[in-house]
Amino acid sequence: MGGKDNSVFSLSSKRLSYSLIVLIPFFILQNEVTPKEGFWLIFFIALPLETLAIILYVLAIKTSPLSLTIPFLAFTPIFLTVIPKIILGEGLTLSGLIGVIFIAFGGYTLNIDKLKKGILEPIIAITKEKGSRYMLIVSFLYAITSTLGKKALTLSSPAFFGLSYFTALTIVFIFLSRFFDKKPERKNNIYILLSGLIYGVMIISHLYAISLTKVAYMISIKRLSLLFSILWGYLFFQEVNIRNHLLGGSFMFFGFVIITIWG
Repeated sequence: MGGKDNSVFSLSSKRLSYSLIVLIPFFILQNEVTPKEGFWLIFFIALPLETLAIILYVLAIKTSPLSLTIPFLAFTPIFLTVIPKIILGEGLTLSGLIGVIFIAFGGYTLNIDKLKKGILEPIIAITKEKGSRYMLIVSFLYAITSTLGKKALTLSSPAFFGLSYFTALTIVFIFLSRFFDKKPERKNNIYILLSGLIYGVMIISHLYAISLTKVAYMISIKRLSLLFSILWGYLFFQEVNIRNHLLGGSFMFFGFVIITIWG
């Protein structure tokens, strides 16, 4: 891997670095926290899994068409119906489970108009497309890291875990950028800075949200970002076929309503 193909490491390290501009003052303003026993063990289990997930995500979208990779992110909520139960003892109500399934199915079918061989095309592609297999692994890894993150929060605080974890992740990607990027991109523009600052706000929101509810519910609601990305594409970039996305969007919204009211 070299040249432009590896700019993702440089870009990721910059975005993570800029997110610290938000995370550091947020941490300073909080009460001092001493992590409880077991925190660092979970921390160092989650960190390499998170790193691997980010790398595989990039490899997936580079290796295979988006229509055969992105749908697999919808599988994270499905994995989360089981993993938090094992690690945290978090079970779901029947209505909550139904809501999660609706959101997962909606996310899976969101780009169905781009599929040539039907709704099962991404599943069938697992046997042929490396990118599809990579993204399925990513979906599984994110289910694990989200659950471990929730456990780490119970042993520390959102501010402490957020700063320590994402500082470590930043260092990892700076190292990866220096090691793999033969011609790293040195240009820092306002868009990367804004992306990093927004990412920092997202991290804080994510950590507080996941500390207040069950992991499967929170991540399922977070997957509504797939729907918003389509809406923004239509509003700001005049992307077409917005009507074709309404089926998946309707399933996701219905799942959101079920979790919000009955979950």
